[in-house]
Amino acid sequence: MGATEWVSIGVATLAALIAILNTFMTNNLKKKSDKNNLQLSEKIAELNIESNDKQRIIEHIAAQRIEWINTIRKHFVEFNSQTAKAHFDYSNLYRIDKTPDLEGLGWSILKEIRFSQLYLNENELVTRKLIELMFDVRSKLNHKNYDVKHYNSDLSNILFLQNVILKSEWRRVKEEIEKGESLRSERVKEIFDEVAKESNEGLYNFLIKSDD
Repeated sequence: MGATEWVSIGVATLAALIAILNTFMTNNLKKKSDKNNLQLSEKIAELNIESNDKQRIIEHIAAQRIEWINTIRKHFVEFNSQTAKAHFDYSNLYRIDKTPDLEGLGWSILKEIRFSQLYLNENELVTRKLIELMFDVRSKLNHKNYDVKHYNSDLSNILFLQNVILKSEWRRVKEEIEKGESLRSERVKEIFDEVAKESNEGLYNFLIKSDD
């Protein structure tokens, strides 16, 4: 066999080896790529599961908070109606034939204040101010000089704070659902300030900002 033939055989053998090597390397890279893709897919699936679980938890908490908002609203309404009735009865105490159950009304009003203390967070300024005003109104109801003008002024302040609490909590729920996470305490305070300013900036400055 001549040198030329040996060279041809060598070239063919080398080409075959290169082809085999390329095939091996390609298959190896494909296996690594498939493995990496599988790991990435598994990680994405895990993150999706975690994200879905987290979202479900947030939605569950939001549903409970909505129920809480509706409950505290009922107690606000009851307090307001009971104080209005008590004020009317005290104001007309000596002009009506039937003596009203003022003691019973007093206890009913106190019960609603206690409910508010249980349901609300007194670490928040708006809540502290509201509870303070609720107790203040109850203590003044049997004063002869506590006329309609003063009562209506106090009631307006109470209604303002009640609305700030309810509207702020609704806004808080909406943001938590959208973001899929609980809000930081700093953001919650910002929401209360925003809602208070939007509702009545004058009362915000008088009742909240002045004590902040």
